Amino acid sequence: SAPAPVQPPPPNRPPGWDAPDTRTPSGPTPALPAVPVVMSEDYLRLQAMLDRQNFSPGCLDGRTGTQSRLALRAWQKAKGWPATGEPDERVWARVPSVADSFMAHTVSAADYEGLAPLPKSWRGKAQAVALAHVTVEERLAEQYHLTRRALKELNPGAGWPNPAVGTVLRVPKVRPYP
Repeated sequence: SAPAPVQPPPPNRPPGWDAPDTRTPSGPTPALPAVPVVMSEDYLRLQAMLDRQNFSPGCLDGRTGTQSRLALRAWQKAKGWPATGEPDERVWARVPSVADSFMAHTVSAADYEGLAPLPKSWRGKAQAVALAHVTVEERLAEQYHLTRRALKELNPGAGWPNPAVGTVLRVPKVRPYP
């Protein structure tokens, strides 16, 4: 008998969606490489520089990762340099100083405006007028393109997740230069 014709994937399904599961049926899933424990402020400065120049490294976290390497590679290519995705002396020479990489943000009453608990059910989320930030930590991390972890590492002891009004925080300068 003739083999059955191969059917195209249903609409909106990527090729390979029906590929057999090749994971082992028993045993633990292999562990992913550990994220470096210590944030590098130098690498955070590099990520902020890329972000300001519209080469998105993803959420700034001060750690080497795939998205940061891809952004650096694109930036290097735009400069006409070898696109390695790894910072070298020429890259580090272009990274702004600490003073030009960070700024102060003073927590204000405006940072608290509109905070609201997140509905627990999908129905509640669907019926909500808006899905607001839950904490000041969440709001500022988004505003400054940081992970919440990096924001807390830059400002240990700030009273997270909702630092008091008047608390001065250190955050990266991420707004693009004119």
